[in-house]
Amino acid sequence: MKKSKLILGLTLAAALGFAGVQQGHLLKRAPKVGETTKYKLMAEIDISGQKATYSSMVVDKVVKVSPQGQFTVNSAQLEPKLIIGSDELPMPTSDPMVVTYEPYGGVVEILDAKDPESYRLAYITTFRASEQELKVGDTWKHEIAADSKRKTYQVLAEYTVLGEETVDKWETFKIKVSVKEASPDATTNVGHLWVDKATGILVKVDQAWTNAPFPGAPGPINAKVTMVRTE
Repeated sequence: MKKSKLILGLTLAAALGFAGVQQGHLLKRAPKVGETTKYKLMAEIDISGQKATYSSMVVDKVVKVSPQGQFTVNSAQLEPKLIIGSDELPMPTSDPMVVTYEPYGGVVEILDAKDPESYRLAYITTFRASEQELKVGDTWKHEIAADSKRKTYQVLAEYTVLGEETVDKWETFKIKVSVKEASPDATTNVGHLWVDKATGILVKVDQAWTNAPFPGAPGPINAKVTMVRTE
């Protein structure tokens, strides 16, 4: 009887101990060609003191996956709207941006990058996951070296997993983001990301950009940016 109680006690202790261990998640993308995600994008913009609001629907479609796990995404912005004051300016639909990423999210190449600011903006706004399994409380850093050919500066990013949250139908990590570009404009990106723990796909973005290099803008912009996955 005593032996049975001892075994039962050890079994319960082991079960409770296992329940208390937090499971790690690897935020590594492994998409298939044709995988599509859609987002609602909203940005409150300040360009040299002039206020504007931009919105669009973003549709990301995976068009290529390499044997090494790099994947290429066709990103289109549909129904773009730009409002300055009380005036809505006509916004033609631009060509999709085609970007190749590494499995953990780093930008490999922007195909047909026509604006020299494209890489700078991509480097400060693209999420780069850790290559280790993550749990709440974990912190990691990522550095991108300056590149004279791409006209980019050194970028230092730091991420912290703040907690676990359900966003719509997705179970996510809420991650604190702090990105600094070593540029004369002291460009920064701070805020939060919500990332699907199962797939590594972004579900929600809430960030503030300071002195961001925005393609086509007359100068650096400040912006509060939100993006929410819809499907």
